Amino acid sequence: MPGKPAGQRRGGLPRGVETLYQPVSSAADRSEEQSPRALSNYGADMLRNGFETVREVVRNTEAAITRSALKRSTTRRLFQVCGAIPPLGHAVFGKR
Repeated sequence: MPGKPAGQRRGGLPRGVETLYQPVSSAADRSEEQSPRALSNYGADMLRNGFETVREVVRNTEAAITRSALKRSTTRRLFQVCGAIPPLGHAVFGKR
């Protein structure tokens, strides 16, 4: 069974789409011009989330490739345990 594409959640929609969809669809229903503001807010959220994700990935990558065998081993075990116990993974890394 193939995995979910990056950035997709359980419902199959890319992350943040619901943030954009609701204001744009309600503005369209009312024939209002709120769409540009909703698009701007969506873009700002995606930039913020994108940079936060990159910082997290860099931190985790640095922990995984450190020269210290003890740190590398500890990080590897943490990832394995969090992968094996989903509630723990959600608590440590947030909901994905």
